[in-house]
Amino acid sequence: GSWTLVQRGSTQLNAWNAFSSPVVNGTGRMIQGLQHFSFDVPSQAWQVWDSNLVMTSGRGYIARAATNGWFRGTLNNGAISFNVTKNASGSSWNLIGNPYPSQLSWSDFLTANLNINGTAYFMKSNVNVNNVVNDYTAINGLMIGAEIPVHQGFFVEANATGAINFTNAMRRAGRTSFYTRANQTVDLIWLKAFQQSDSAQASTTVVGFKADATTGFDRMYDGRLLKGDGSLFVYSLLNQEPMAIQGLPTLTAPVIVPLGVDANAAGTVVFRLDSTNMDPSVRILLEDLQTSTTHNLRQSAYQTQVAAGQNQSGRFRLLVNPFATTTPTIVNNLPIKLYAFNQTLVIDELQGRRVKEVRLTDLSGRVIENWQQPQGESRIELATTAANGVYLLTVITKDGTVQTDRVLVRY
Repeated sequence: GSWTLVQRGSTQLNAWNAFSSPVVNGTGRMIQGLQHFSFDVPSQAWQVWDSNLVMTSGRGYIARAATNGWFRGTLNNGAISFNVTKNASGSSWNLIGNPYPSQLSWSDFLTANLNINGTAYFMKSNVNVNNVVNDYTAINGLMIGAEIPVHQGFFVEANATGAINFTNAMRRAGRTSFYTRANQTVDLIWLKAFQQSDSAQASTTVVGFKADATTGFDRMYDGRLLKGDGSLFVYSLLNQEPMAIQGLPTLTAPVIVPLGVDANAAGTVVFRLDSTNMDPSVRILLEDLQTSTTHNLRQSAYQTQVAAGQNQSGRFRLLVNPFATTTPTIVNNLPIKLYAFNQTLVIDELQGRRVKEVRLTDLSGRVIENWQQPQGESRIELATTAANGVYLLTVITKDGTVQTDRVLVRY
């Protein structure tokens, strides 16, 4: 039979909402808004959309000042398909949407549709700026229990051209939010950054640690950065590629995650630990190589001056240390000296301290070599078979001190 589904949008004049029709043959007129757009995949650009036309089930649309959605008709039910497109070059963002009058399990949807990467992107509008989509909130397979709200529109990245399929088995009932941070079982860090002069345009990046994640690109756990038109964006870097979400293996050793910051204008930028569910003993620090500062984000926010443009040159890094006793720090601030000479790792000026363990890891935290209780009173030399490159050398002494520094292995 015929139903009427009413969904509340934003009453703000400049706010954008992304929709998908939950009824058969729904039209854009069912969305009360000032402007309507669809997204053209080949050109990766917005196109004005005639709201008199029928909305395709599974496709996403956006409307400005969409105060309400009055969807009247037969509710979508059963199997629904919609084609996504992978462009031959450049980006392949597709705007799709939940076609059901119920929640959609994100994990079930991803398992059934291998031709899209595992991150969904939801619009965040800055209502103080006309016609601007400020940023996107991203979720992926790291967020346990994530669900797509009723007739919600969102972006995905296609990795192959073809149909995506929605089924009743993916439908859920009861919840209205994407996911609940408090209920997460995967270790996650939400890092927020914003310009001190405009905290409303904040940007957030997520780093998570999961047993089956790798240090490379994982479809389910890594999400590339999708930028809006905001004034500042923060992101992690994976092989120099900006990431909104980055998944890494379970944390067993200190890990350094390179960060990037894009700012439209120079000024003071504030970095803040927005949230984390990691054990309180885990140190979460921001390293600013330009100012030689290592700051504990669990204690307070960090602020510094940032130039306009892209800041991907390795200035900022997120340091995550599972050892509660000490913080990874610059070697020059410590009595023990750590360095590499050709194929030899050198631990010098021990001053009688006994070493329990030595680890050599790559910059993503993957353990390359490990030594247990190496012998030496004041100096230890260890031969390494690691390839040429920059690594992290971590020394754990029997008195509980943990020290980490970068070393260059070069033949």
